[in-house]
Amino acid sequence: MLPWIVNGNNIFNSRISTLIAELLPDNIESNKSRLKGDGFNHYLVNKIYDNYIDDKIAFAKAKHRYKKQFNLLSKQFQIKHAEISNMASIEWGRFYGRPCLEILLLDTLNSKHIQFSTIFSKHHIINSPKSIVKNKDKLLDQLNINPVYQYALKHKNCLGEIHWVKTKSLSGKAKRNFLRDVVDNGESKSKYRGRLNNAVFFELTEDRDKKGSFSRWIFLKDGTNILWQIRGVFLMNLSNNIVEKQGYVCREVNENEF
Repeated sequence: MLPWIVNGNNIFNSRISTLIAELLPDNIESNKSRLKGDGFNHYLVNKIYDNYIDDKIAFAKAKHRYKKQFNLLSKQFQIKHAEISNMASIEWGRFYGRPCLEILLLDTLNSKHIQFSTIFSKHHIINSPKSIVKNKDKLLDQLNINPVYQYALKHKNCLGEIHWVKTKSLSGKAKRNFLRDVVDNGESKSKYRGRLNNAVFFELTEDRDKKGSFSRWIFLKDGTNILWQIRGVFLMNLSNNIVEKQGYVCREVNENEF
């Protein structure tokens, strides 16, 4: 319940809260218990655990379990986050969730504004993190002249995220979801037959004037840029009419619109 505003100044004095709590009656509903600080230590410890400790424990467990894989990846990337999770949205050959290794990688040699969101099967004989090491430069070369990627590189309030699942950027599951959204938008999914191979799945997040923008993109090898999803009142420096429709819009953005 802090701070208190006294004579226009913010006062961080818990004694004020305690004194006001003593003035409040017990027989009416109020914030008396919060003002007294009941349960404060409990909530404080939970906040510290959720925001600082939980991720570190998950990271330590993943690193201990997959030492060789971490050694391999740390030579090419800064590992920002790692955890062993159970993910139903990634197909491992069945319809149910399967254990996977989820890692966020930062390629500091190229840009602090671009990261790789990678997901691998726990059984690394089948799906190895070597795949992202092998394909990283090829991915970046493919994006080198892409306007969305270049925008993320040049703007400090942006974060670009390249997806990599098992051995490709646009996973089979993501591809099927995209084609379903294409149909929902009144288009025929046949227009993308054979064109989604080796496509790049990219996310762009930007903060501007205390407002945010989030978008998902699919970049085809033939140079087509597809805005899969948009959420926010702006998108890069593009025209406002592009953000009029929100959600999974599946809109192709032409070069002259950037």
